Amino acid sequence: MTTNTLVRTATLTGALCFIAEGALELLEPQGQPLVTLSDHLIEAGFAAGLLLTLAGYFGLYLRQERAAGRLGMWGVRAAMTGQGTLGLVAFASLLRGGDVLGPLFMLGLLLWVGGTAAFAVATARAGVLPRWSGALLLVALLASFFVGPGGTVVLGVAWLAVAGVLLGDRFDLQPQAA
Repeated sequence: MTTNTLVRTATLTGALCFIAEGALELLEPQGQPLVTLSDHLIEAGFAAGLLLTLAGYFGLYLRQERAAGRLGMWGVRAAMTGQGTLGLVAFASLLRGGDVLGPLFMLGLLLWVGGTAAFAVATARAGVLPRWSGALLLVALLASFFVGPGGTVVLGVAWLAVAGVLLGDRFDLQPQAA
C-alpha cells in the first residue's frame, strides 16, 4: 500500500467515524460514566475519528510543504499534537469507562484549535491547495463544539470534503526537494 493510499484511506475512514459517532450521539446522547453500549461506541468513534484524521493533516501538509512556510509547519505540528492528544485522552476514557486526563484534554484542545487556525492561514497563503480546505477544517472544528450533541457530524463532513481533495490525483504527495 502506497503512502498516498494509506493517507487517503485513513482520512476517509476517520471522517466516517466522526459522522457515525455524531449521528449515534444525536439518537442517544452520551452519558458519563460510560455505561451503555451506545456510550462506548460514541467514545470509540470519537477516538478513532481523531486518530485517523491525523493522516489528513499529514497529507495536506505534504502536498504544500515547500509553500506553507514556517507558519504551516508549526501550525500542522500544533494541530496534530493537539488532535493526537485528544485522541489518546478519548481512548483512555474509553478504556477507563469515563472521563480521564482532564487537564490534557484542555491542552490538546487549545493546541488543536490554535494549530488548525495557523495551518488554515498558511494553506490560504501557500496557494497550492484549494484555499477553502484549511479554513473549512477550522470552521468545522469550531462548529463541532457549538452545535452540541452530534456536532462531530459537521467535522466529519468537512473531513470528507478534504478527503476529496486528498483523493484527487492533482494533489499527489510530492517528494522533498533534494
